[in-house]
Amino acid sequence: MLVSDIVNSLVASELKPLSISNIGGDLRDQVQEDNFRKVIDMVNVAYSAIYEKFALLQKEFLLQSVINNKTYALPSDFVYPISAALEDGTQVSLNDERKIEVQDTDFNLSLMFPEPFLCLVKGEDPGGQDEISLIYCAEPVPVKKPHDTLKLTSVFKPALMAYVGYRGFLGLDGSIEGTNNTYYMRFMAACKEIVNDGLDGSDNLGSNVKLDERGWV
Repeated sequence: MLVSDIVNSLVASELKPLSISNIGGDLRDQVQEDNFRKVIDMVNVAYSAIYEKFALLQKEFLLQSVINNKTYALPSDFVYPISAALEDGTQVSLNDERKIEVQDTDFNLSLMFPEPFLCLVKGEDPGGQDEISLIYCAEPVPVKKPHDTLKLTSVFKPALMAYVGYRGFLGLDGSIEGTNNTYYMRFMAACKEIVNDGLDGSDNLGSNVKLDERGWV
């Protein structure tokens, strides 16, 4: 999906009642250019929200020479962990504070995430393996220009449009009956429809991450 196509659709529908819908044409004055930038900013927020909701971009981060209480700085595009495994494929739990101590050594190996972009190794592997593969949900690269492409299929367009509508009206009306809430409900409904139709690719997600941990309620 081209950014220009999405922006034009938004200013003709979801964002039409708002002043930021005035984005002009090929030639824009400063106000129109500012509005265009604001719409793209909201598109990027929605873009990230969909990637986070469906874990559309998954990457691997290797933790090497792991020992108990060692910390690792995570990549700047890290959103949340999906799964982790040792070199032999044995699954490593996420955020499991339980201890299994044998002679003062905790053998319940787990990856903890005490703060954003930081991973803490808790415990040790009984077999002595010291490399962990962490699969995580990553942020998409933000779009900036009209001819940039959103790496989303058309299946996600209703959810994207609804989320931009939600963000657009968010600062104007925060009541439960507000327009922003209506758009957020449309966003959630569109996401659930994608899941129900089996078009979200959720079969590829790690079993360590439940839907409610990814923002589902």
